[in-house]
Amino acid sequence: MAEVFQAKTEGVEGFERVVAVKRVLPWVSSDAELIRMFIDEAKIAVQLTHPNIAQVIDLGRVGEDYFIAMEYVHGRDLRATFERARRRRETLPIPMSCYVMMRVCEGWTTRTSAGTRRARASTSCTATSRRRTSCSRSAAR
Repeated sequence: MAEVFQAKTEGVEGFERVVAVKRVLPWVSSDAELIRMFIDEAKIAVQLTHPNIAQVIDLGRVGEDYFIAMEYVHGRDLRATFERARRRRETLPIPMSCYVMMRVCEGWTTRTSAGTRRARASTSCTATSRRRTSCSRSAAR
């Protein structure tokens, strides 16, 4: 439904911040239901505050492309970690698996206690592309 990029916002006097930008895939832009779900995701996530949930900074649209700018979380891509283990026909160590699930559940608890019906665990916010792009706040609106 979307792809995630590492980006940099630029402000006055050389102010910069690295962010993650989740952009709706082009073929999704014409599906009103999927766009509504994407917008709902941003509206729900912006209300949540927890160390295990990336903070939403902005929801915007450029042309037909919708995006969510969010806090960039430095670290390993969890999906890539799982895929690498699968390709090697290995399992993740039990302590690592337990730690990951504990942290996901902590974030999920915050999400469900906020009264959302669509609570679901997702690793998409931790998966950032190695592609880099730069955008300014004025261009992102």
